[in-house]
Amino acid sequence: MENDDTKNRFCEDLVKHNRLRDFSKWFFYSGMLYGSSDKWWGKGGERPDAHEGLDICYYLDSKDKLIQLQGLLWIPAMYSGTVFEISDDDYLGKSIFIRHGARDSNNLILHSVYAHSVPARGLCVNQTVKQGEIIAAMADISERNLSIPAHIHVSMVFLPEDYPKDKLKWQILALTYQARLVDPFAYLDCDYTVKPYVPL
Repeated sequence: MENDDTKNRFCEDLVKHNRLRDFSKWFFYSGMLYGSSDKWWGKGGERPDAHEGLDICYYLDSKDKLIQLQGLLWIPAMYSGTVFEISDDDYLGKSIFIRHGARDSNNLILHSVYAHSVPARGLCVNQTVKQGEIIAAMADISERNLSIPAHIHVSMVFLPEDYPKDKLKWQILALTYQARLVDPFAYLDCDYTVKPYVPL
């Protein structure tokens, strides 16, 4: 899966399912990218640890106007697979882990993760989902008075088949030798632009 032939339509599906008006391309602050040590919200500064995935929050319209994702936003599955876990270890919502069929050279299994989300009604562990199927919505944090805006966090991680579910915690995944986090952009067919974050 880690090549151009298997890059999927996740970004395209986000646009289609949410009917994003006058969409041109995705927009990211550098701190939203995988491996970044920068904050992209509030006063900026550094994260305590390198970013484990990709934060999706903005797009540009045809006039290069910056549009923030807001309200009810549907999240599709990147690939077909099985719901491995729905974790509460998420300060903005829940994290949904979906296990896919791909394995790396060490026989670790690819999982996609959708954090800061609200699972779709009825979604449960061991459920089979199809590529492009709606699995969640972006968590609404509008009443929590946070400096960070609502957004979707997507991670890609290779895990052993018998990886314990009680270890599916972000601080553990970022540090344990058993997990191999990878850049989500390696799997996404996505037109985008990146700029540094400048606090207001």
